[in-house]
Amino acid sequence: MEIVDFQITKNISIKGFSLIRSNNDRLLLFVHGLASNSTLFLPLANKLFKLGYSSIGIDLRGHGNSSKPSNGYTLETFSEDISIIIRRHLKVKPIFIGQSMGANLGVMLAKEKKPIIQGCICIDGGFINLKNKFPNWKECEKQLTPPNLDHLQLPKLKELIEINHSDWPNLSIQGTLNNWKIFNNLKIKKKLSIKKHLLLLKSLWNQEPNNINQLNVSTLLINSTIKQNFENLPSNTKMINLEGDHDIHAQKPDLISKIINDEISKGFFR
Repeated sequence: MEIVDFQITKNISIKGFSLIRSNNDRLLLFVHGLASNSTLFLPLANKLFKLGYSSIGIDLRGHGNSSKPSNGYTLETFSEDISIIIRRHLKVKPIFIGQSMGANLGVMLAKEKKPIIQGCICIDGGFINLKNKFPNWKECEKQLTPPNLDHLQLPKLKELIEINHSDWPNLSIQGTLNNWKIFNNLKIKKKLSIKKHLLLLKSLWNQEPNNINQLNVSTLLINSTIKQNFENLPSNTKMINLEGDHDIHAQKPDLISKIINDEISKGFFR
């Protein structure tokens, strides 16, 4: 694994990881969800690397090890950041793999008239529509504002994560811990501030990505906690419903890697 660093502007860089196989044009681009980071995809990326795939995972702005500017916390800005990375730095069109909010970003790219991605895989997301769940923004904000855990120390935080995700592999537990900055005295601080979290949540609230017929690339929906209700799926779209956590890619990387490899091998993303 190598660290990647993509310059977006003079003052903003997007960092992440790469697992690159030589002479391989099958590139997967992993994009995480709200308040997460790229390393939560490492268990899945490692499995897919063994199956012959190259991978790049990025930390969206404000997340992980990427720059944390004071502005730009909208889905539109995030989508533009990703577009810059693909156009400037990647040699081939990747298959986009996003989870939750990251999947919604993938759908935005999949709807472009001239797509810069080969295909889109949405893990428990892609068509998240918060206006269908909450009558107004204030209620959404009230229900979905995350708890502030920064008063905890690392051992207690790790204990809580392990209790809530007892069936997760160790690498996924570590990936979750990477959402916090850990100080030498074991104090912690969330890398994405609650203020910026809510700016992104508001942007997600303002989005209504309901029209699945606007997709211009083959798209695979892998659902776990979010059940999509589409009457008719277009021919370039497939949906698989599973039982598992919202971060099912971190919980069950063996299963998700098999599904992804099977669909790619069958030529779904031609």
